[in-house]
Amino acid sequence: MKREQFQKLSAGWLPYIISGVGVLLALTLFTEFLFLVLLFDSMYGGFFAGVATSLPFISSLIYGGYWLDQSSLPSDRFRYVAGWVLTGIIGTALVIGGINATIRSLSPLILIGTIRWSSAIGGSLGLVIGIFQVRAIERAVQAERARHQLEETKKQRDRLEDFASIVSHDLRNPLNVAQGRLKLARQESDSEHLTAVARSHDRMGNLIDDLLAIANQGAEPSDTEPIELASLTDTCWHNVDTSEATLRIKTDQQIQADQNLLQQVFENLFRNAIEHGGEDVTITVGEVAGGFYVEDDGPGIPTDKQNQVFEWGYSTRREGTGLGLNIVKQAIEAHTWKIRATEGTDSGARFEITSVEFIDE
Repeated sequence: MKREQFQKLSAGWLPYIISGVGVLLALTLFTEFLFLVLLFDSMYGGFFAGVATSLPFISSLIYGGYWLDQSSLPSDRFRYVAGWVLTGIIGTALVIGGINATIRSLSPLILIGTIRWSSAIGGSLGLVIGIFQVRAIERAVQAERARHQLEETKKQRDRLEDFASIVSHDLRNPLNVAQGRLKLARQESDSEHLTAVARSHDRMGNLIDDLLAIANQGAEPSDTEPIELASLTDTCWHNVDTSEATLRIKTDQQIQADQNLLQQVFENLFRNAIEHGGEDVTITVGEVAGGFYVEDDGPGIPTDKQNQVFEWGYSTRREGTGLGLNIVKQAIEAHTWKIRATEGTDSGARFEITSVEFIDE
């Protein structure tokens, strides 16, 4: 058996050993009582005073071992607790026993009682100190892990920012040049191949926009503020190519949210509705219990696909990026809200955002 495995296995027995020490002290106490009864010793008063003061500590050792075994403390640190228990027992027994021995000559029964009493107190104090030490160590370890995690998150964030810079400049600029060349080419030719190129350019542009949104999206809302849903919805509507689509707003509520993230939610949901429902689709923004919804009167989402639509890269359209609704979900979850896709009032698609707290006016 490897050393690490042996240490882990032996550490699991330490709580039982601590409880066993308490049981041993209790048996010692019971044995002392029997001897005193048989000998009709005149020290009954002192004995019962010792019982009254040591029983709580003996009980704490017995229960303490059980508690330690059931606790969430890592077993590889039980040795610290056991070490403090042993130190407390030996230390108090030597000190108190030594002091009594120098004061007077002790009978064997009284000496045993003294050692039992001091061991119970010292062992219990050691148990408490050991548990506090292990908890302090765990807090320090968790703080160090949190620091490393924060540093790693910052590194990942820096990499995402670098990625966003590459997407924004190194990809967007060549695409703009290609779109300009395409426009000139269309002035010279009406080839159907150029139409296909234009569609590819549009898809690349949408993909760049979605990737930038993901790269710039933080783990949590960076700056929340009171937002009027109706006003923001109207603003987002004018930021999207809505063609002949119609918007209906059926809410006048205010919520606390990150405006940039919430804007991504509405704009992506509007684009999704127009792409799948057609240019003349009607989109409604209204209230549900604990939140709001965005629904359309398009073809809707099949029941077996309503969870799948939020997955990365999922799209039913060949030219779709499959990132729009995933971005929506990330923005919603960043606010600790919930989102689900379901069937709309007119059999279209409906997205319900819940766990939202409205601001009372």
